[in-house]
Amino acid sequence: GRSAIMLVPEIALTPQTNPEVELQQFLNTLSTLIESKDMNNLEGIQAYFSEAYLAADDKVTLFAVATGVIPANFEKVIPSITKLFETYDAIQFKFQDIQMDITHTRKASVKLKLDVITEKGPRPDRKEVTAECQIDFRKEESGWKATFWQLFKVEVHL
Repeated sequence: GRSAIMLVPEIALTPQTNPEVELQQFLNTLSTLIESKDMNNLEGIQAYFSEAYLAADDKVTLFAVATGVIPANFEKVIPSITKLFETYDAIQFKFQDIQMDITHTRKASVKLKLDVITEKGPRPDRKEVTAECQIDFRKEESGWKATFWQLFKVEVHL
């Protein structure tokens, strides 16, 4: 009989990933979850932060933490976002002017502009906070997580 020769294609054991695309999706989804103001999303939002997550401790970042724009650490994610949801009738949370610095497929840093617009009350009291910031990420088992957040400049428009 004839012997059959089987050609087995080379299969990559780890899927090829594109950190830029994954981080853009991360930021888009985080924005959507926060803008939803849905208390059922709190654990989902916390899942975007590494358990090692910390905000920087400079004056500008501490101001943003105090105003509730960003959480101080992993344990504060749920209380911070809960307070945002309870305080405002509407929230826009937009990441813009995104510049990515990909160290490798498991570590990255992103410089961006964060625009947070909140509205409260029947005749909406509108506040806008614009911040230039850097978020550091690392890829853990379940995907990308924010590990560090620092703000360089914050403008508040009342």
